[in-house]
Amino acid sequence: MEIPSNGFILFTAWDGVEVVVPDRPVTHNSYACGKRFDTEKYHEYMLPVEKIGLADISVGKTTLLVMEGDFVSDKMVIQSGISGDHNQGGQSQGRFRRKRQQAIKQYLKRVDTERKRIASKYPGIS
Repeated sequence: MEIPSNGFILFTAWDGVEVVVPDRPVTHNSYACGKRFDTEKYHEYMLPVEKIGLADISVGKTTLLVMEGDFVSDKMVIQSGISGDHNQGGQSQGRFRRKRQQAIKQYLKRVDTERKRIASKYPGIS
């Protein structure tokens, strides 16, 4: 195993091993045996460093997330209500397609409005 450049934190017990590779360099070095883990000095390494905004957009629904490390700090799901494409021909086909395209544009505007609202609560996320 190659040691990560930031180091690692290793917890071992009779039932397993947990390895934590933090985002920042580890500056503490300790070894202890006991009935419980003394994790107080390592809490700072396990805190998230940055927030990341994610968007999963499709015509049916959109999910907006703000992640802090592995933790989801904000989540919103927006349903579009837009029906799928139809394969019907005839005189109404063009009208249905235009109405669907208009509904998609309105839905994307709504998604963008919600994205901006969520981003305004978290500096650095746009």
